[in-house]
Amino acid sequence: MRVAAGARSIRSAAVLAIAAVLLTTAACATPSPPSSSPSPSATTAATGAYPEETAAKIAAAVESGMAAQSIPGALVLVQTPAGRFEQAFGVADTADGTPLGLDDHLRVGSITKTMTTTVLLQLVERGEVQLDEPARTYLPALPDTWARVTLRQLAEMRSGIPPYSGTQPFVDRYEADEQAVFSSDDLVAFVADALSCSPRARASTTPTPTPSSSAWSSRR
Repeated sequence: MRVAAGARSIRSAAVLAIAAVLLTTAACATPSPPSSSPSPSATTAATGAYPEETAAKIAAAVESGMAAQSIPGALVLVQTPAGRFEQAFGVADTADGTPLGLDDHLRVGSITKTMTTTVLLQLVERGEVQLDEPARTYLPALPDTWARVTLRQLAEMRSGIPPYSGTQPFVDRYEADEQAVFSSDDLVAFVADALSCSPRARASTTPTPTPSSSAWSSRR
């Protein structure tokens, strides 16, 4: 699996995608210092019904943002009722300049929080779930220690469930094999024993320990 080597936080790519959406309708990263990364020119494209002018504006916004934040590669998808824009920008490997392709993979990280919560709110709107019901109402196999945790608390990041990436067993397993595959059950097991704080208390702002390997930021 190829990845964008030395890529900055994938959250930066999310910002670029949001900017692209704003163009067509008119997810804490810190900008990185300039680097000698190859130019983030487009490498693979697949556009839908958007007018060429709109697609060009989206591409220009992405390339501008990548250059400003020294992002070597990004996969961008913008889809609205008006059309679809899907394109790979930049490189998958800064050492040899291998172009990034639409079939390559990048770590999506915290972008999934926005996606998951959006789907959750859609289910609430349809009356299929209730935000203030315990998550175990819908997923009874969750640990007993999570019995009081509601969907609302999960969505607001104040459930008290600690991040699995801060547990030593996870760190040990990841650093032993950076390409390890973790199932949902694996990740739950890392943090099933106890909550880090009361579900109704605000989450701690203490930085979470992460694996020391430099590959952590770009490979998973």
